[in-house]
Amino acid sequence: MAKYIILDTETTGTSENDRIIQLGYIVLDGKNIEVHNEFNSTKEVPISFGAMEVHGITPWLGGVGLNRGWMDNG
Repeated sequence: MAKYIILDTETTGTSENDRIIQLGYIVLDGKNIEVHNEFNSTKEVPISFGAMEVHGITPWLGGVGLNRGWMDNG
């Protein structure tokens, strides 16, 4: 039986310098389903406000601290 992977990414924006901050994927293998969700720190490239409006990921998301220090100069 074929194995399928459904992939979704979220980024800090749409320019060449932006980075992936979330990678989510589902692996479908017959009746088995695996769900994966990974966050990546992005201190070097802040999340743009436009990207935040699209995916809802903020620097303060649930204490993850994706951009810890970005807005508070810390």
